[in-house]
Amino acid sequence: MCDLSKFVHLLEPSANAIKTLEGSTINCADVFYCWVAIAYQQESVFELTLRPDNE
Repeated sequence: MCDLSKFVHLLEPSANAIKTLEGSTINCADVFYCWVAIAYQQESVFELTLRPDNE
């Protein structure tokens, strides 16, 4: 169950970005900002996943 939770946390930013980018007034800067936010969130999830439990 823990692995499923991590998987959901990994994909959640992408799902939110897709909903955000469905507007009619979206420009390239908005798309870039969403991609940066997705990358940052995924990096955070990977960092937490790879960290040893004793730290």
